[in-house]
Amino acid sequence: MTPPTRTGFGSILIERSLRSHFGGRATIDYRPDGLRFELEAPYALAIADDARHAAG
Repeated sequence: MTPPTRTGFGSILIERSLRSHFGGRATIDYRPDGLRFELEAPYALAIADDARHAAG
């Protein structure tokens, strides 16, 4: 996979919104063997969000 020549609106939206929502770090990495997306967030925030969605 070839990395894009510019960062598009969708990539920015994904990285910023998830980073903001979970209070962590979101990255998109374009590797030769495919796309890799990572989200690092505090465990307590991720669990609280999961519980909110399950109750909802």
